[in-house]
Amino acid sequence: MLDKGGAKVLPVIPQLIIPIKTALNTRDPEIISITLKILQALVTCSDTIGEALVPYYRQILPIMNLFKTKNLNMGDKIDYSQRKGNNLGDLIQQTLELFEMHGGEDAFINIKYMVPTYESCVLNWLQTHHLPIKTFADSYINTKFKIYLFVTPIIFQIWGVLGFW
Repeated sequence: MLDKGGAKVLPVIPQLIIPIKTALNTRDPEIISITLKILQALVTCSDTIGEALVPYYRQILPIMNLFKTKNLNMGDKIDYSQRKGNNLGDLIQQTLELFEMHGGEDAFINIKYMVPTYESCVLNWLQTHHLPIKTFADSYINTKFKIYLFVTPIIFQIWGVLGFW
């Protein structure tokens, strides 16, 4: 239904949140993994659904925060659940990345609020591909540095005239 429904799923989103929250709150890894796969399919079925889910992150994400680090440490053995898509930590990471990519501008802030250890996949992608990221801190530091570069030679000239240099 999600494949063919597309934008028709959008009006039903508020009614889906309680069953999704109930399924996640069971804390059963099998049920959580199935629910995460359904959430991934839901987010990717239409462009508008990711943004429509952002107000409901407070109901959905707390359980993901609990199970985000649930990865098997098998040493040098092979983990076949990774290929099958049953590794809970990886599923949660993939779901959060889809939420961020399809959730619009406010998605990352809301995800970070509910899952503090989450790192942005969009910002990391921009940084690895050497694309400019303008933030207030960057522009503030750049402005101060430009002023420093402009003022420093003048100070050295003044010191030279006064005999300090």
